[in-house]
Amino acid sequence: MMLSKLFQSSWLRKKTPDDRSVPKPQEATAKSLRPAIQKTEKITLDSLTQGQALESIDNLDVLQHFLKQSDKLDKRTNRALRERVNVLRKEKKQQQALSEQNEKICARLETMARIQHNPLFDGELLHLQQQLQKAGVIDASLQTRFEIAIHKCQNIQRHAEAEKSKLADYAIAEAEQTRQQQQAHEAHMQLVVDQEISDVEAKQEQQKNQQQAQHKKAQQTLKHTETLEKLQQYVPALEKAISAADLKQARDLLHKSQTAVQSLDKQNASLFDGKLHLFAGQLRELQDWQNYAALPKLEALCDAMEKIVTIALPPLQKSEAIRELQDQWRAIKVPSSREADDLWARFKKAADIAWEPCAEFFEQEKKLRLFNLEQRQNICSALEEFFTQKLSQAYGESNVDWKAVTRILEKAKQEFHHFHPVARADEKMIRARFESAMAAVAGKLLIEQQRNEDKKQQLVNAAKSLVDTGKFEQAEERVRQLKEQWKAIGSMRHHVDQVMWSAFQEQCSALFSQRRHAQQQVTLQQQESLQKAQKLCNDIHILAKLPDAELVGSRAQFDILHAQFSAISGIAEKSHAGLKKQFFAACDAWREQLAGIGKRQRAMQWQALARLAALCADLEQNPGLDRESMSAQWEAVSLPSEWRAALLPRWERALAGQAPDYEKNEQRRREVCTKLEILLGFETPQDDLPLRRNVQLQWLTRGFGLTDEDRREQQDALVLLWYSCGSVSAETQENLQARFDRMSFNQV
Repeated sequence: MMLSKLFQSSWLRKKTPDDRSVPKPQEATAKSLRPAIQKTEKITLDSLTQGQALESIDNLDVLQHFLKQSDKLDKRTNRALRERVNVLRKEKKQQQALSEQNEKICARLETMARIQHNPLFDGELLHLQQQLQKAGVIDASLQTRFEIAIHKCQNIQRHAEAEKSKLADYAIAEAEQTRQQQQAHEAHMQLVVDQEISDVEAKQEQQKNQQQAQHKKAQQTLKHTETLEKLQQYVPALEKAISAADLKQARDLLHKSQTAVQSLDKQNASLFDGKLHLFAGQLRELQDWQNYAALPKLEALCDAMEKIVTIALPPLQKSEAIRELQDQWRAIKVPSSREADDLWARFKKAADIAWEPCAEFFEQEKKLRLFNLEQRQNICSALEEFFTQKLSQAYGESNVDWKAVTRILEKAKQEFHHFHPVARADEKMIRARFESAMAAVAGKLLIEQQRNEDKKQQLVNAAKSLVDTGKFEQAEERVRQLKEQWKAIGSMRHHVDQVMWSAFQEQCSALFSQRRHAQQQVTLQQQESLQKAQKLCNDIHILAKLPDAELVGSRAQFDILHAQFSAISGIAEKSHAGLKKQFFAACDAWREQLAGIGKRQRAMQWQALARLAALCADLEQNPGLDRESMSAQWEAVSLPSEWRAALLPRWERALAGQAPDYEKNEQRRREVCTKLEILLGFETPQDDLPLRRNVQLQWLTRGFGLTDEDRREQQDALVLLWYSCGSVSAETQENLQARFDRMSFNQV
């Protein structure tokens, strides 16, 4: 409803600024006190906590005790207390969960502090320490346990590192010594081989020169030559095998070389005897050296394998540890000796014992893989049966629950992955079957999903058409209908559904944005109109505060402001009551100020009269005052001439130094007070009741009947007479002045 029309309605005409009646002071006081009497005082937060900040109270019992007084609390205090209780409860729950987590970490650390170092020891300790860092504040008792357990675990790590470092230093020293010996041996062997080659070449040259002479020994020479050729192949290879510390190959080549030399004559055999004898010695030295270097390592591997037997490890970790030790054994060049064979038997025995729980575990794993394979086969069979009996026959019919089909596919995928692992040989086959069955069902589902996607696209287009046409007045209801239709549509592909939902939401948001913009424009216009109306009310209030001289001529400006206020439209209905109250108050204030100009001027005149009377009293009671100064003060007071004339005789008597007649003045003042009390309806003191009866009798005899105007004139004459009377004694003046002052509000 427009504000201008509202002002013309019967709603406003019931109480307009022109004809409203002002409530009596007694009625206004009673109305203002009635809500205060009925209202119950509520306890505030400051009074409840005695000024203490609520955030500093951490005692739940205290806060819950406060909440028991909820019927006495104001809403804000009640809400603040409940929020603080919820925060403390949440913090207590978090601290309890953190304490339980820390207790578990501490127990695990203490367990690790009692076991020996293993391949997983360092990683698990680091993980637990990281969890401790994330935990933050820790209870003091747990902190001590943490520090002790971590200290013990670190001692275990340091001991393991020391053992590992000791083995590494030992291996490095052995490797360096071996390298130096091999270099010396290679240099020596190179000299020997060079010499032997030179001898062989010389021999061959000699044989070539004697070949024709030794024709009879051709067959023998040929055989010797073949043997020599073999030896020329064996010897370098033998030297290389010894250099490479390959004992097995070196022993084989040495045996072949010695066999070949035995088929030669003494002269040719002598060419290789020394060299082979040297190689045989080097081979023995190499074997002794390898025994010396390898046996401690093999014995250490035996100790490690036997230690694994006694350590309680999960089967997978134990099997990895066993394989690692076996790989280390194979990496060592095991010498062919009885000691090495004994160590191998010891190592294998320990490995077999350690492998027993692993073998049992892997047997269970095998059974589990078979079980998982059977379950996957059942899943595939169920999917194939579902497709054959449900989808292939019922495709396109309304009785297909496609949401259930989606759930079946998701459940099948979860179950298939749950039954893991299966044997590697079966994995490819069963997965291909599963994917084929899933694809068959998913293909039917995809057709239905695409149909649903088309339906939802139509809803997106419908929302867009609302945006394009700008029909946003009924936007909320139409969008609600579109959303209900959206919910009724069946399943879709998740990613497509998200994209289309985003598009749908975008169109709805654009529509609501248009509506909000229009509402904002209306709100802005309403605010502008409200501000304009409030400014006009304020301008009227400013008019009411003008000095009386300017206030007399403000009628035209008031009428203009009143008309402008009535012409304002477009104000929100919820603001009408407050604005109307503000407008009426401003108009009433202006009218009251305008109507009170005469009263205020009359009050100022009475004040001036009282001031002149006070000057007379000062001069009467203190004749020695400076009359020139007193006269200047008398002349400075502005007062109507007739009122000043009434007071002039008293002033002249005071200037002349005449003493006041206290008795006569007292009698006159008593008569004035008594007549005013009769005239204004006040009670008269007991001592002057006879005087009051005489005055009433005189007025009755005269037929004294007063109109309001006459009563006012009579009152003014009595007050003027009061001030024109001379002074009385101090005690009498005090009593009579009190009687006069209680009626002084009626002077204006």
